[in-house]
Amino acid sequence: MTSTRVATTDLETRKRFLDYWAFAAPGVELIRLAMLRPLTKASEKGARLRRVADYSSLVTSTAMPRCSSRTRRAAGQSTSPS
Repeated sequence: MTSTRVATTDLETRKRFLDYWAFAAPGVELIRLAMLRPLTKASEKGARLRRVADYSSLVTSTAMPRCSSRTRRAAGQSTSPS
């Protein structure tokens, strides 16, 4: 949901704005929805991806460290699969 805030300086200006807003508000709301829905979806998707990435980094950081083949060779271990 969105909102529009307006401050008018006098009653005449307020009346003129309310007349205008009665005409313009439906179109403004459609434009807002057309713009905000894709932004909301993209934002929520990004938040989900960040949660997955955070979980993934947590899992990999607590797992046993992996040795590269260079490290295994230096330690005298075979680099070929058993």
